[in-house]
Amino acid sequence: MAAMLTEILPSKATVATRLEASLTALLTAEQAVLETTLELVDARQQLQEAEDRALLADPPLIDGKNAEIRAAQLRDVAPDRLGKVQFLEDKHLRVKTTLEGARATLSTYKALARLLAGSPE
Repeated sequence: MAAMLTEILPSKATVATRLEASLTALLTAEQAVLETTLELVDARQQLQEAEDRALLADPPLIDGKNAEIRAAQLRDVAPDRLGKVQFLEDKHLRVKTTLEGARATLSTYKALARLLAGSPE
């Protein structure tokens, strides 16, 4: 059985190299999530400021009777700000997905390293 595993499993050196690479990928993904989160917070703040200006204008540019009408008016008043928020929300989802993949990869190589640590090579 042990002989079969050594034929299937990568070498300790390969696992060590891949473990290091997956740790680097994880750190890069965490940085991307952090940066995108900060960008998204800023974009949402800018959108809120544009909405506030539109509400406080004389006459108000956003004065709909219900949420749907007000949302449509906001899209009309600040399409660039709203588009940026939507773009960054999509980007944030992508980088979070990349982060989860990096975590899974790192976990896999950690498990392989533990498995190989118990086998002679």
